[in-house]
Amino acid sequence: AEEAQLATNGRVIFASGSPQNDVTLPDGTLRRSSQANNMYIFPGLALGAHIGKCRTVSDEMLMAAARSVPELLTEEDLKGGAVYPPLCDVRSISLHVALAVVKQALQEGHMESEELQKRLEISDQRSTRYIWRNMYEPKYGNVV
Repeated sequence: AEEAQLATNGRVIFASGSPQNDVTLPDGTLRRSSQANNMYIFPGLALGAHIGKCRTVSDEMLMAAARSVPELLTEEDLKGGAVYPPLCDVRSISLHVALAVVKQALQEGHMESEELQKRLEISDQRSTRYIWRNMYEPKYGNVV
């Protein structure tokens, strides 16, 4: 990350397969190092396909998932050179991706969940609440 940022004076669009430190340029500008990780797409894709009771995951559903991720970038993220939103809030990212997936599935006729279909016809907000309430919450008890 540092070599790419310094060689291009911070003009590079940088994402790595493994975590990299952010880079401070000689002028003091901080450039974010994004991590290109399948955690951005697949949890939300699987959640959307599951909650929508989809028997098919189409290419367009995959594209809807991929297109939804950059929608979460803020102006500040973009100014800092981020390619992806911060992964620290993966549950919210997955929720956003799942909504995009079920909307595309409904459009293509792949969604069999009548309950979610009714909510999608009313509003994205109702659909989002429904997906959130049905999202798996990993809770681990003490073993000792």
